[in-house]
Amino acid sequence: MRAPASQAPLFLAASLLLLGVGPLGCKPKPSDEQVPGAAPSAAPSAAPDAQSAEAMRKKTELLPPADVQQAANNPEGLPVYDGPTGTVRGVVRAVGDPATSTSDAVSKAKADCRMAHPMFGKLFREGEERRLADVLVAATGYKAFLPAKRDTVTLGGEGCAWERRTVALMFGQKLNIVAMDRRPYVPEFVGQPSVAQLFAMPGADPVAMVPRKPCRFLLIDSMRLYNRADVFTLTYSTAVVTELDGKFEIQGIPVGKVKVSAFLPATNAVVEAEVEVVAGQPVELSFELPFDASKQLIPANQP
Repeated sequence: MRAPASQAPLFLAASLLLLGVGPLGCKPKPSDEQVPGAAPSAAPSAAPDAQSAEAMRKKTELLPPADVQQAANNPEGLPVYDGPTGTVRGVVRAVGDPATSTSDAVSKAKADCRMAHPMFGKLFREGEERRLADVLVAATGYKAFLPAKRDTVTLGGEGCAWERRTVALMFGQKLNIVAMDRRPYVPEFVGQPSVAQLFAMPGADPVAMVPRKPCRFLLIDSMRLYNRADVFTLTYSTAVVTELDGKFEIQGIPVGKVKVSAFLPATNAVVEAEVEVVAGQPVELSFELPFDASKQLIPANQP
């Protein structure tokens, strides 16, 4: 089944609300010079000593209270759904113009930052056959409560870049930041006050980032301001993000009619389909996200 692309701005706004976020995120993004805690140069301030770092880590890892999570994720107090479920899977491709260059944003990246240009040199990332990476695909519209299957989602930093540009969390999950090479990374949510600046160090434990409310956050690396990712803190668990193969698969969806939305934050393109989920019979979908370079308004979170 191929889902048609939306043409109306109102449809875009409605779809973003369906995803549980607003089109502009939590707060307007400040300029690079205004990013809270951003280092003025490539070198961060001295890392805190081990004892103070551990104290800061514990503060930042505190989850929102259980009643706050309940009010957002399950306001009707439904029991955990244990009925029949099905699967929606498919692929997302780009149509229209190719991604425009944003290479100026990473022009100051060091020569050994091998992932800076592949990740951020274009407005969006495409694989073979124009398959799209970093697309948020979500299934919504069912009346049931499905908790997250795990407590954390991990995002690695390697080659001076996050390993993906879109991240999906359920409110109450932690985002663990891991240094996957020999460089430190300094993650920060723009728009959410931080207890302290934390460093994801090579070989060390992950740095846990905890969103304080359901929202669309911008995750930056204070050492490299081009290194950014959209983090969607949702009030449901049935959402995934595509890799360069453009494939997605959402399992454990309650049977019945649901809406499946595909959203590319880099362009604000969104498509949607209504499907009937049946136990034991995966629903196959093919999404096409359009891009018109002559009409594109670059989101504020782009380099």
